Amino acid sequence: MSRLAVLFRNAHAIAKAGRPFSDMEWMCALDEKKGLDVGALYRTDKKCCEFIHYIAEEQRVGLQQKLQSNNFFSIMVDGTTDSSVSDAEIIYIRQAVKGVVSVHFLAYVNIPRGTADHILNAIVLALENGLQMTKQTIFTKLVGFGSDGASVMTGCKSGVSTRLKGEQPLLFTLHCMAHRLELGFKGIIGANSFMSTFTELLFAIYNFYHSSALNRENLKSSCAAAGVKFLAPSRVGGTRWLPHTMLALKKLWNKMQHFEQLKADMKCLVDGLTAQLEVRLGENGSDEIKSAMHFLSTLLASPDRGSNADCEQGFSLTKVIKSDWRSRLRDTMVTDLMTIQLHSSEIADFDPTPSILRWKGNCNRRLSLCSKSSSESDDEMESDDEMIDAF
Repeated sequence: MSRLAVLFRNAHAIAKAGRPFSDMEWMCALDEKKGLDVGALYRTDKKCCEFIHYIAEEQRVGLQQKLQSNNFFSIMVDGTTDSSVSDAEIIYIRQAVKGVVSVHFLAYVNIPRGTADHILNAIVLALENGLQMTKQTIFTKLVGFGSDGASVMTGCKSGVSTRLKGEQPLLFTLHCMAHRLELGFKGIIGANSFMSTFTELLFAIYNFYHSSALNRENLKSSCAAAGVKFLAPSRVGGTRWLPHTMLALKKLWNKMQHFEQLKADMKCLVDGLTAQLEVRLGENGSDEIKSAMHFLSTLLASPDRGSNADCEQGFSLTKVIKSDWRSRLRDTMVTDLMTIQLHSSEIADFDPTPSILRWKGNCNRRLSLCSKSSSESDDEMESDDEMIDAF
């Protein structure tokens, strides 16, 4: 195995495992102890960042080739505030290749302000840089735009979707089904006292066990005595997804199976909520609404169809990568790390050859200006050339 292959494998492993870039030094030292020839060059954290960029760039080339051969694609966009307290947008590409739908992460972009102008400019710039296409080609192939229900995204006068339609009048815009489902759910039972009481109960249970180690240990002991697997109560709030509520309900109901009185109280509460929902459905035409809900259930059962779930999963990964300890990471580096973690091969299966060739064709090597003797500098440059040529 050549020196560069070892170095690129180390850089890929660091990015894939979410390790600090400074691990490059001790990993190379460990390889030397194993008998591998690593060389004395390219063992710093800065070179690790450079190698990671070319590994991620090789992954993006595959996406570019697919999109160049396709006539259409869609984008999904969602916004967040990261650990550096900066507005950011995450962008995914959705395309169909021979009837097979695929979703690919494109970019993570920080924006100065969360306005429609800044978001639109960030989207267009990310598409141009990430896909290596002109703006005209992008809007010729762009057929769909998915986002959450924020007014800055879906506003009919100056929202991002409206501005995109100004460039592509045939653009199909979609408000995320998962967010719409929860908004519709809240609209139906918003005035229902049962639901507000029920939500307060779930919040109280979560806070009771989350904020006290003693209460949590008592719950573990009770579950062990009843022969029930311990499941910590879940928080109902967070992102606007009904599964948060469903997960909290399932965990609570599993516990209630062994506490008859609480189970009876819970059943009364759920029965009252169900009755209120049936009344509401009957008032609005139960057959039509049930038919629409059946269609919606079928739609949501299909993986990621009509939903920004990929963006939400991307945000979960972003929180891991750009943590409080790494809040100074640039958005370009976050994009590279997310690309590798989401789309590159596993560590054991990674082939560094394409990335090395890409790096070899683009790297700029220059003579060091530090105070070294001419013989030391010549030896270092010769070793540098030998490492690249040997590959």
